[in-house]
Amino acid sequence: MEDWSLETWTRWFSYSALLAEPPSVWHSTATQAALISKLLKKYGIRKGLILDAGCGIGRITIALAELGYDVLGIDISPKFVEKANERIARAGVEDKARCVVGDLRRVQEVVKDVRFDGIVSWYSSFGFYGDEIDKSILRGFAWVAKSDAVLLIDVENRDSVLKARNYQENFAWTMEFGDYVMIAESKYDPWSSMERSKVSVYQKDIKGLEKVAEMPLQFRLYSLHELAKLYKESGWEPVEAVGDWEGSPFKPLSPRIILVGKRY
Repeated sequence: MEDWSLETWTRWFSYSALLAEPPSVWHSTATQAALISKLLKKYGIRKGLILDAGCGIGRITIALAELGYDVLGIDISPKFVEKANERIARAGVEDKARCVVGDLRRVQEVVKDVRFDGIVSWYSSFGFYGDEIDKSILRGFAWVAKSDAVLLIDVENRDSVLKARNYQENFAWTMEFGDYVMIAESKYDPWSSMERSKVSVYQKDIKGLEKVAEMPLQFRLYSLHELAKLYKESGWEPVEAVGDWEGSPFKPLSPRIILVGKRY
């Protein structure tokens, strides 16, 4: 397994606006935030302090603040946090939201004595480290949560991803954003359900494409029952699963797993 140190993440995220801002995701931000609010309210969190765990450049942080929640966003990337706080200022929600640099593997050290009514990890911000570290992150979430807190984690559904790739172990994908092109060669390991990729980043110039970086990326693809098991082992009782950002009930081939948990 790769050593996902702060330095590794900082280097990765210096280019990963390619992943943070795909237009299809931003266009549905209001829909996603409405679903988050609906699920929080359904399980008793109508207001209060929300942790946006893996806040990126503040997309969900701002959307929840505009819906009336107080939000603290945490991200490991200083570049992302700087941009998030700039966006918060432009949106005029500085009184409701802010973002700080921090490692979710040590969330207790980041937030100190602050306790949260709700914790949201959205758009595949969870699953970079493998089962044991992911479990410790969930336990950290439980530690900083109030006794009746609600946890929402949104990740891709492994079964849907594998079907879309025709169950191939090797898969390549390309993404363009501005002057950059990202090309990934990915391999799925069925023994660990980890997808490991070699990502090459190219910058466009008058001569064509110039390679500017090559970096690793790994991601744990979870099934519903695996993620629910992690919840149960980490202080969270899974109470509902949703299958997409529109709020459809989860089905075996739903594109996403949005798992709701209650602190116990």
